[in-house]
Amino acid sequence: MSSSGRTDYVPLWCRSNYSFLDGASDPGELVEQARQYALPAVGITDRDGLYGSVRALSAWRDGGRGGARPLVGAQITVARFGSVLLYARDRYGYGNLCELISAGRLRSPKGQCAVEREELLERTDGLTLVIVPEPHYPQAAALEPLRDTFSGRIYLGIARHAL
Repeated sequence: MSSSGRTDYVPLWCRSNYSFLDGASDPGELVEQARQYALPAVGITDRDGLYGSVRALSAWRDGGRGGARPLVGAQITVARFGSVLLYARDRYGYGNLCELISAGRLRSPKGQCAVEREELLERTDGLTLVIVPEPHYPQAAALEPLRDTFSGRIYLGIARHAL
């Protein structure tokens, strides 16, 4: 904890009940719970969509904008790579994130999404990337273009599943 009594911990990989079969919590409840724990922020990252982020921001604004600020993001499926978390740093990043989700959904069967890695590399402005822990991380060579393109805005996520 910091000297102000607040923790520096921020959960970055929270799925809401809009991530069907993956998340169970209402986005507003996630924001409220984070506020009760005095967390500075909470990352709402539904799978291949921004559904929970929008609702979480509304709940945060309705609550007086105090406490845990929702970080707007999504867990994006990248074809032949795995999943990544993308967070919008600004309005331009939000637009890029929306374009990526739309492109991935338009080419995929209903209920699925797959963004091509080249598309991701073309729309990095205003975005921060977190590589999420999957059963098999991509090989280091596959990460090189991402590291170079997201210079200073790429992180490796850590998760403690079922521990």
